[in-house]
Amino acid sequence: MRARPELALRRALTQFIHACALVAYDDAGAGTAVDAYRKVLDHWGDPTQYRTGSALERASFACVERVRDPFEELTAQPRHAARDEEAVHPLVLHVVPDILVGDTGFGSSFRMACFNAAGSLMDDVITAYQATSLVVSAGYIPYHDVEQPPEILEKMREFRVRYEDEVAERETVAAEIAEYFRERWPTLTRDGGNAKP
Repeated sequence: MRARPELALRRALTQFIHACALVAYDDAGAGTAVDAYRKVLDHWGDPTQYRTGSALERASFACVERVRDPFEELTAQPRHAARDEEAVHPLVLHVVPDILVGDTGFGSSFRMACFNAAGSLMDDVITAYQATSLVVSAGYIPYHDVEQPPEILEKMREFRVRYEDEVAERETVAAEIAEYFRERWPTLTRDGGNAKP
């Protein structure tokens, strides 16, 4: 990631939300979310950190506050896989997606990952390529063998391949990725886009 120390908290939040999506689909162990939360705590309350007041930032902060007690307890102890799984799974399956996208059904963690990627990109916390990678990695497990995967997943796969293959066109592809997310912002947010990105 780019060297901008004022983004440490927002990058940690992006990774925490993404880790929660991966854990929800059993694509990562609960310890991944615990470790990501620990990094959030490293920068929590630091007044030098970049703040935007965006919809994603507000939702991410609300999420951290809501899961604070169980996660802080886990981060204070040595990792223990069974204990971490038991404590973390209910939070990442129900609490985190409900706060971020207002739903806890099958696709909610993937939608949460898309909201996280789009908002983090629009807040200039991650690059366009990183945004595609967040969506693609979160969509792999739930949609790898379905006949008709979500359109956004297919589009992010295409963008990522173009970005990797068309080196001279990376700036153009990055702009297309950002525009794609901007156009779909209302479908990615909990309140239907009433909150500004």
